[in-house]
Amino acid sequence: MNLCTAVFYTGMRFSGRQQRTAGFVRPNLDNSERVTPEDMNFDGYTDLKITAVQGNANVYYHCWLWDQKRQEFVFHKGLSNLASPVFDSSAKTVHSFTPVSATDSVEATYTFLRNGKLSPLQIIEQAYDKDGNLIIARQYSLDKKGKKHLVREQVVLQEQGELKAEDQELDFMPFPNATVYKSMQGFSLLLPEGAVARDTTDGVKVTAGKWFVFVNRLGNAVDNLADRAVQTELEEKALCEEPLSRGKIEWAYSTDQTTLNGYDFYRRPFTGVLDGVPVDRGTFYYANINGKHYRVVSAQLTGISDGIILLVKMLNTLVVE
Repeated sequence: MNLCTAVFYTGMRFSGRQQRTAGFVRPNLDNSERVTPEDMNFDGYTDLKITAVQGNANVYYHCWLWDQKRQEFVFHKGLSNLASPVFDSSAKTVHSFTPVSATDSVEATYTFLRNGKLSPLQIIEQAYDKDGNLIIARQYSLDKKGKKHLVREQVVLQEQGELKAEDQELDFMPFPNATVYKSMQGFSLLLPEGAVARDTTDGVKVTAGKWFVFVNRLGNAVDNLADRAVQTELEEKALCEEPLSRGKIEWAYSTDQTTLNGYDFYRRPFTGVLDGVPVDRGTFYYANINGKHYRVVSAQLTGISDGIILLVKMLNTLVVE
């Protein structure tokens, strides 16, 4: 849908020139998916998001804000430059997440000033440190002049997805107030306090504040699972099935092997968006156990969170019957 079609579709007035960016590709979406009504500046009036670019990991919109005084929509360049914006009406903030590469990313939280411009409140930059062979996340606050000040620095990723420190703590730091969850799909997990598990027809979804895990059993063991061609087929098939089918993701690194509570799993990291929410760190695991085929999808949502340690610990309590 172009701007003229949007005017016809809404019956509303628009003001300002539509911005065009080199390399933008018009997404193949239905009309109902192209235009989304939402109060983006939290003034109580409905604005319009018009899908401009739909990539594997990000989506960009042409954002038009309703000007009550002028009785027309006005193009907002600042919002339109944000990748995958998420609007929090309770906090009156806008969150953006931009993958730069498989390892590097930038996420930011913005608020609106009285003049209608966006002002960043917080920025989190994630970058690969080749000297230490690890990924470091740095959280910054900004002063009134827009100067960044380092608030926190944390190792996020080491050796394709698991912090060594986390692995070393697993046997020595059982999480408090854990509860046992036994699934109808033939496995059990220890749940950290605050985590909620739910059995569905597709599998078991465990959710917490900053992460979720999806576990399911898919029939009998897969033949020749060590064959790279078989692995590639399984990974591509997973993109069309729960829960990855509900988002846009990109595989990171290459497939390697790891263990979860002594079970041998193949593992493929990913980044992207699930259910419209940016994923900071995701991993797809799969294995043949006791004659059955199991899959695990874990996803850490945006924001540095110590809860990721509980996520790793929980995965290592998996017991297959």
